[in-house]
Amino acid sequence: MKTYLIILLTIIVFFNHAGAQEQEQDQKPALKSLLLLEMYERSNKNNLDMKVTKMDEAITKQQIDRVDGEFGTKVDILSGVGIIKGITGDALSSVRNDEYGESVLFKVDVTVPLYTWNRKGHLLDAIKHKQHIDQASYKKAQSEIHYKILETYWGHLLVKTLLDFAQSSKKDIEKILKKKKKNNFRLLMLMEEITAREIELAAKKEVTLKYLNFLIGESSVEFMPKDKWLVRNRYDLKDFSHYWGHVTEHGVNDLQRLSYGIKAKGSLLLAEEKSRYPQFGLMAGLTYASTPKFEEQQSKFAYDPYNGEDWKLALGFTWNLDFGITKSKIGTLRLEKQQLEQKKIFALKGLKVKLFDQWSNSQEKYKRIKHTLKSYKISKKWYRKKVIKFTLGANKAGDERDIADAYKAKAMAFVAYYKSLYDHHLALGKLQTFLNIESN
Repeated sequence: MKTYLIILLTIIVFFNHAGAQEQEQDQKPALKSLLLLEMYERSNKNNLDMKVTKMDEAITKQQIDRVDGEFGTKVDILSGVGIIKGITGDALSSVRNDEYGESVLFKVDVTVPLYTWNRKGHLLDAIKHKQHIDQASYKKAQSEIHYKILETYWGHLLVKTLLDFAQSSKKDIEKILKKKKKNNFRLLMLMEEITAREIELAAKKEVTLKYLNFLIGESSVEFMPKDKWLVRNRYDLKDFSHYWGHVTEHGVNDLQRLSYGIKAKGSLLLAEEKSRYPQFGLMAGLTYASTPKFEEQQSKFAYDPYNGEDWKLALGFTWNLDFGITKSKIGTLRLEKQQLEQKKIFALKGLKVKLFDQWSNSQEKYKRIKHTLKSYKISKKWYRKKVIKFTLGANKAGDERDIADAYKAKAMAFVAYYKSLYDHHLALGKLQTFLNIESN
């Protein structure tokens, strides 16, 4: 009976464990393959860094309401009800009594700006320029995220390609060891080195895939590159004059932000300078007070703040004569504007050099591909020749070492070739990011 009970419990535990595993697998995000441009599109919608940067536009837009309020009609209302001890008498003499009663006070002041030297227009212009800066900043953040995706996308495929090479190399060495089983210490050491490298690459493959999904920012689905292996970029690099023409026609992100920043500071400077002038407007006010326990003064020449009503309407101006603080603000804005202008001059001078550096780097990375590929082909021939000689011929002193050396040369040439492909992708990505062109 005890034996049957143990068997029954084992079956229950087994099926519960199987069900839990099945449920765990169901909870894992679905795996979907995407091309690089498709990943860009996903990140535009889901990347948190882009969303945070995009919020700057909404924050700046709120400043429009603040300016509208500052230069719109202002209404100040004061109202209250209290208890006060009664007084009888007139302006010359009064007697306080012991009776208490309510006191009501209501006051409203209205100011309508009529002419403010277009300060509102200058401040709204500054906000408009700030909105352009926000848009350019968002595009910059977007292009930086896209470049990181490009870097990780091709980095993942580089690791995957190297891992496949390590695994196929292990199989090749295992075949050799099966044919020559005695005293192949150097080849056995080589096998262990390849295995260690395989473990390292497998870990990097997982890390790059997770980072790629982090950059895309979508948690419900896990994505992987649609390309199976690292391949050569088919983009044809054009002459330098072509890219310089693009820059002179469309500009670059950093210069656009500097230009709008200069304009924004200029508008703020004008608004601050005009704040020293009198601001003209229409002013109106109404005051009402009622205190039954205070004897109301019947004469219009007697000031009675506790009973009666009074109103006023006038055209006038307000003038802030605090020139010290305003002068400091004006001086600061003028210096900040000059600072941005100097930055723009420096950026313009270095723009052509920076572009040439990016373009030259892409050229250099492209030319390296041809030579690393030739080197890899030569190393394959060398390795193949040594393997054939070792497996078919009699074992000679140094043959085993020759195979190990030939393999290492082949491995180094393989890594150099695919690393040159990867570097070419990155160099083109940097050039296209600099030019605000979508990388692919």
